[in-house]
Amino acid sequence: SLFTEYVQLIPLPSRADAANNFVGSQAIVSGWGFIYADSNDISEVLRYVNVPIVQNNVCRIQLGPAITNSNICSGGDDIKGTCFGDSGGPLVVNGKLVGVASFIGNPDCQAGDPSAFTRVTPYLSWIAANSDAVIS
Repeated sequence: SLFTEYVQLIPLPSRADAANNFVGSQAIVSGWGFIYADSNDISEVLRYVNVPIVQNNVCRIQLGPAITNSNICSGGDDIKGTCFGDSGGPLVVNGKLVGVASFIGNPDCQAGDPSAFTRVTPYLSWIAANSDAVIS
């Protein structure tokens, strides 16, 4: 089996979550991306950090018009956040996958800068139609 005590499925949001923008929620983002942008050091261990979900219009100030309703954004925390190599990683709120890491705002991966994720909720119908996932 692919699943172990360390590797498990993650629940998707429910259809009722589609109306939830999750702003103000605390989220966990994780990945094996660069430790520092200028070091080219990819992490040898899975790292994670707690980040707040911020309003898309706050994110748009830093990242520009690329931010749409199909995005969800996180703020940074201290000197931690997403960086190069974290793309595709999970953004998790209350144990549910709400975003998939997409792009960062600052090429230095500086703290406090927002990061953009693809929002999962707009794709729930597509996921249900194209997988064996059951969306509640």
